[in-house]
Amino acid sequence: MKKLLLIAFLFITTLSVWTIEEHSAYAGPGDTTVVQTFWYDTNLRAGVFIFPSDTTITYEKIIMLYSMRCKDGLVSTGSNPNLGCGEWDYNCYTFLVDSSQTDSLLTTSNSHLISNSSSTSFDYTTLPVYSYTQFTQQQVTYTNTISESVATVGAGALQLNNPLGASSPISRRQYLFTAVELGLAGFTADSTTAIRLDISSLGSALGNLRINIKSTAQSAMNADAPETDGFTEVYFLNTALAGTGVQSFNFHSPYWWDGTSNLIIEFTYTNSIPGTDNLVAGNNTGFNASLSSSSPDNYLAFNNNTSIVKLNSGFNGTITNEISVAFWIYGDPARLPANTYLMEAYDANNQRQVNIHLPWNDSNIYWDCGNTGIGGAADRIRHGRDRDIVADSGRTEGNS
Repeated sequence: MKKLLLIAFLFITTLSVWTIEEHSAYAGPGDTTVVQTFWYDTNLRAGVFIFPSDTTITYEKIIMLYSMRCKDGLVSTGSNPNLGCGEWDYNCYTFLVDSSQTDSLLTTSNSHLISNSSSTSFDYTTLPVYSYTQFTQQQVTYTNTISESVATVGAGALQLNNPLGASSPISRRQYLFTAVELGLAGFTADSTTAIRLDISSLGSALGNLRINIKSTAQSAMNADAPETDGFTEVYFLNTALAGTGVQSFNFHSPYWWDGTSNLIIEFTYTNSIPGTDNLVAGNNTGFNASLSSSSPDNYLAFNNNTSIVKLNSGFNGTITNEISVAFWIYGDPARLPANTYLMEAYDANNQRQVNIHLPWNDSNIYWDCGNTGIGGAADRIRHGRDRDIVADSGRTEGNS
């Protein structure tokens, strides 16, 4: 049965002396339950007062009234400012909680709301989700050779821990071979079916080893203008070298060299853990003939309230009704949660269209999409430590 609960607070000056009366009514007004708390002569500044423990009672509404007066009825004046109390001498703090100290909003909020949807279910998981991609690798073995032309570039006087240096779990290496070098070594325009490397010291296996080739007009490798596309894959195989000496990497697709272009040969691999380098015989070209990358992904560290990075807005024109944002973040637990945001984007009218609070001061993560300017309505998804995922349609707020 529902009951109406009335709570009246009577407040007296800076002594914070309260009187609380609790009234409750069943179906109609008039039935009351009174709980005595503070009176004017109570020498207490704060207290905890328990609602009736009758489990048959439910409260539909709470009304709180405060009666305030100065000590001994005296009020300060301009000529006598210390006589009694003034306009700023009132402090009142009221907290309504259940015995488990649980915020009532947490116990009454919907488990989830989905924007523009009447569905009663919303699938999500608290565990990491992984995407698996299946690759087809090719192993080529020659059983019969009619004719073969072999040419060697370089003297092999150096010991290089690349391009097969498995001490780095991931690696991408590019090597430039000029048409002049290839011609002097005896190469002519033709299909190339394999690359051979002289292995001087055996190391770990290489997962997903790829060899890619492309023609280029560059005469030297430039770290500020790397070649990233236009390559042709000729080798893709999990590779464990059989031993030292000359090892052949047979192409699954022959590569045609026109006899006049410079070539870039690229080696990439991905291992789960660091291993041991395979040392390869190399040569000093006298010019910048290689580029390498084996470092882990980089990150940005923000250490103050004014740190900001402005992203290139050139791609924003292609965004219409859908957008996905993926990132990895680690926050300072000594400074968070706080009123902060991870990113935001504005349209041509300077109205915010995308915003991520991660986290806000209430420990919730908020994702807003749509016009969130003053008077604007946005779709919002929020997720907190003690909440399910909630999506609000038509959320209105001012700029943060």
